[in-house]
Amino acid sequence: MANKKKSLNSIFLDANVIVKVLDGFEVPELFEFADTSEIYTSAVCFNIIAYLWEIGKIDCSKDEFNKFFASITLLEVGEYECFQALEISNYKDIEDGIQILCAQNNSMDMLLTYDKKMFTKYHNNGSLQMILCK
Repeated sequence: MANKKKSLNSIFLDANVIVKVLDGFEVPELFEFADTSEIYTSAVCFNIIAYLWEIGKIDCSKDEFNKFFASITLLEVGEYECFQALEISNYKDIEDGIQILCAQNNSMDMLLTYDKKMFTKYHNNGSLQMILCK
């Protein structure tokens, strides 16, 4: 895992966006910024995606899986994000809180998600611009 280095744009992908990409769907919101951005996700998202891929819930080859994750940067999630997520999530959908905190603590410019509840709850949360994918 690497520490985030500031780029022109830094985009954090929620797990549901990665699932769509690996399943072969176009995510226009991602492609709109991809050429001028560095793409990130959390180690927690990687864990979620790896599990879903292992049990056959994501339809991509091993090579596609490896190529995708080689093209993005994984961000660490630590004790701080985990315990703060309990508070900001009010113990409901803690994983969303972890993703928000990971993105914020690494100074991400944007977070892309398909999660309407997450977007509604956190879209006005500091300087992180959240984009709800359609």
